Amino acid sequence: LRSPLERGVRQLWRKAPWIVAEQQWERAFYESTTPPPHVVAQSRYMREQILESYRIPQDHVHVIYNAIDTLEFSPEARLDRRQEMRSRWGIPDDAVCLLFLGHNFRLKGLWQLLRVLASGADQFHLLVAGKGTGSGQRRKAERLIRDYGLHGRVTLAGPVRPSMVALAAADGLVHLSWHDSFGFAALEAMACGLPVITTPFAGASELISPGESGLIVDPGVDDDVAGAIDTLRSAGERTRLGEAAARVAAEQTEPSNFLQVLGVIEQAARERGRPIGR
Repeated sequence: LRSPLERGVRQLWRKAPWIVAEQQWERAFYESTTPPPHVVAQSRYMREQILESYRIPQDHVHVIYNAIDTLEFSPEARLDRRQEMRSRWGIPDDAVCLLFLGHNFRLKGLWQLLRVLASGADQFHLLVAGKGTGSGQRRKAERLIRDYGLHGRVTLAGPVRPSMVALAAADGLVHLSWHDSFGFAALEAMACGLPVITTPFAGASELISPGESGLIVDPGVDDDVAGAIDTLRSAGERTRLGEAAARVAAEQTEPSNFLQVLGVIEQAARERGRPIGR
């Protein structure tokens, strides 16, 4: 994803004394603490990243998926604001609105998404909710829209808060992330009953049964992305996938998440023989 020059600059940055010192402290915390610390990972994907990076006992790294407020994010809440939000951004009633929700356009796969949409898919309108990481990304997004002839089919909404405002206008979320420890955007969309297209590099994909409650693609293969988007042409498929996604997301409640984290804390406290923090 990065140019050779940018990779070189980042490699030099990692050798800065304060970065090296922080890394040494972090490694000592994870590997030299007695008893070994317990770690909560947001996904199996992140659990593997942690175990590859530090010598921690495997049974000390616990997978606890993020939770969602099912009162704020629900199919009913989305549908209540659907017409209002589509009118706000001038999204045609007959268009299938795909949502890109994220600030890092490159990491979340916006360039690939624009390229795929340019190859066809006239039925689709793309709503981009996010500010980019800087003016460079925003200018590139504008240039690609112009170069690909997507004017009128892509709306750059900028930062949108709360996210429900953007979710309400959408018919599906496309989250082509190259790295996401979890990816709240995907879970929020699922809770709202939206079909989600995401990648194996987003932890939230572990909640999806491919073809049943969402679609998982390789973000580097345009044909995979195009095929998944084409699936969302069908209103019946969008409804089927979205309803299944909402059922899965409804299980990721905040009370359940709290109890799981509390269980890890209590286990760590028993092993230490004293309350955490003392």
